Amino acid sequence: MLKANAREPVTTLARKLGLARATVQERIDRLKRNGVISRFTIEVKPEATASQVTACVFVKVNLKASAAVGRALSRIKGIRELYKTAGENDDFLAIVDGADTAAIDATIGEIVAISGVERTSSKIMLARVR
Repeated sequence: MLKANAREPVTTLARKLGLARATVQERIDRLKRNGVISRFTIEVKPEATASQVTACVFVKVNLKASAAVGRALSRIKGIRELYKTAGENDDFLAIVDGADTAAIDATIGEIVAISGVERTSSKIMLARVR
């Protein structure tokens, strides 16, 4: 339920679950303490942001540098989402947003400048289907 709406009041959750409010609150607190819930966040519709262009950037890295590259990629502001992948050619998938293709190109430039990055392959998103 919290995945669908992290702002759902505890009293509403308790009513929907048929549990006492204190029980639901304690379960949420325990999930937070145990690291199951690491943060509460929002989901922004991409079309509602100022970004006009989105690209998937597949990043091939030297295997020995994978952890360091992942840390460096996670610090790049133009990367909205970052995934570690398994497959023949790709080690990371970065979802990159920019105001225009020049901004996307600049972010890709930051990516390829990271030591351990062997190459990138990019796909520009044309339209959201689902």
